[in-house]
Parts: sequence; structure tokens; C-alpha cells
Amino acid sequence: MGKVTGVLFTFGVLTGERYSRYNVCMNIGQRLKRARLDAGFATMKQVSDALGLERTRYLKWEHGDAVPSLDMLVRLCRLFSVSADYLLGLDDEGEARLTADEIMVLKRMVRAHEAR
Repeated sequence: MGKVTGVLFTFGVLTGERYSRYNVCMNIGQRLKRARLDAGFATMKQVSDALGLERTRYLKWEHGDAVPSLDMLVRLCRLFSVSADYLLGLDDEGEARLTADEIMVLKRMVRAHEAR
């Protein structure tokens, strides 16, 4: 199972739905851009620096060429102060924050996925 496929499978487990790679990547990319601008980050380089990533890695997420791992999804939610549901397109309320319980569940899912 490839990295993108594994992440999409996990998204499906979270929501009980199936997602095509195109729909998930485009939706997350559009929402990442909106969240980035709303959080006051003018450039993708500012976000990649804040996360300690190469700029091209974040650029691929925002352009819909790839999706972030679940661990990185949690970091993005914290950085932009939005919920994972918002970035995944399950909720249109961008202001929502992850609760401590949601973060713990996502971290467990990441560890379980990486252990496979």
C-alpha cells in the first residue's frame, strides 16, 4: 500500500466513506491555502519553515499533488488553528480547534498505520 493510498484508506476509516485520490488532494489543497492565508502566512515557504519541511513538500499538498500524513495533518491543524474535519472537507467551520482527545486518537491512528 503506497503512502497516499494508505493515508486515503485511513481517511475512509475515519469517515466511513471512500475518497478518490483526486478529490481528497484537491479538497485538502484548497482548504490548506485558505487556512494558510487566514492564519496570516503569506507564503508557502513561511509554512514549510514553521513545520521544518522542504518548501516543495508543502507546495505539493497545497497544489493537490499529494496529501499530508496524519501526523502532519495534526501539525497543520495546530499551526492554522483549524480542525482536521475542516481540512478534510467534512466541516466548513474553519475556526474549530482539535480537542486533546481528537489529537490523541489521531496520534494513535498514525502509530497504528506506521506499525503495519
